[in-house]
Amino acid sequence: MENILITKDIIKKIVNRRDKKYQHIGVIDNLQELEKRNLLMWSERVYDGKTFTAIANDYDLSVQRTRHIIYNMAHVVKHYIGEECV
Repeated sequence: MENILITKDIIKKIVNRRDKKYQHIGVIDNLQELEKRNLLMWSERVYDGKTFTAIANDYDLSVQRTRHIIYNMAHVVKHYIGEECV
């Protein structure tokens, strides 16, 4: 239960940070959806142990793009919790 609350807090901080950064150009809704998708992809890799190929197939992306997204999100999450994420 505690992990779920921590994860929700991290997601909220990341999405809010992106909102402030891009608020002036009017792309907040799309960015929120992308951030949520990227965080879901990252969590499937870290917590569920899914392969990059399986995640890529689920989201209709290339394996290389999926790997790139997951590693980028690992750095973002690491920034907020201060631990190694992948």
